[in-house]
Amino acid sequence: AVQSFTESPGAAEIRAGIGFFSLSGGGDDAQDCDPDAYAEPSVPIGLVSEVGPDLVAAMDDVSPGGLTPTVPALRGALSYARSWAQENPGRATMVVLVTDGFPTQCDNEPDQISQAARTGYESPEHIRTFVIGVGDVAKFNLDTYARAGGTRKAYLTDAGNVTSTFVDALNNITNRALACEYQLPPPPDGMKLDTTKVQVVYTPSFGDAEEVPSIASLGACANNPNGGWYYDDANQPSKLTVCPCTCARLQAGRVDVRHGCKPRLGLR
Repeated sequence: AVQSFTESPGAAEIRAGIGFFSLSGGGDDAQDCDPDAYAEPSVPIGLVSEVGPDLVAAMDDVSPGGLTPTVPALRGALSYARSWAQENPGRATMVVLVTDGFPTQCDNEPDQISQAARTGYESPEHIRTFVIGVGDVAKFNLDTYARAGGTRKAYLTDAGNVTSTFVDALNNITNRALACEYQLPPPPDGMKLDTTKVQVVYTPSFGDAEEVPSIASLGACANNPNGGWYYDDANQPSKLTVCPCTCARLQAGRVDVRHGCKPRLGLR
């Protein structure tokens, strides 16, 4: 399934990496339960056109074994994703958790997995956790993990056609998510930046454009039912970030940052 994804025509310009759990393959808590051990992937994020063979080779090098330390693995993956997002603020960065839904080692309560996913989503980098269920899955748990990670619902593979449905899930994920953080573009020639006259407009693939309201800071997100966006520095801004609840709505489509117009007070 991974090989089919890396060879699919639409994957060449996607960036991806891969990591595995457990590390010991034999239920060694000292090795398997350390989140830092999962913060370095087996293959770092890179263009699939370049790292695709490495992703497949990494799969070939692993023999299934051990228990299922989902919580430390997810925490480590989110830590790596946050670091990558900080270095690449113009790109949407997410973690894709592929699992059967049953943690059996370390912190093995489902609520712990949800908390890990929620922490990544509520971080300044807003890392979303997508979930793909493979095999005889715990469907209710997987949906709970996805909701906590800001992605609403897990994807499930079809036991009769795992390869095709797994590739479809990855394509749906990579084609839909937009970034939560954007570099502030320079104003047009001859204009000075007026921070009170910047609009952020989200246009979905299907449907009408919506303006995202301007708010003062991350703390104001909880008080605004429509979410919004805010500057990293009100006096000398270089980028803007949308609230977590707003980011969850940004699916396939585009986001435009416009100079010269005062933002409206709500989504239209």
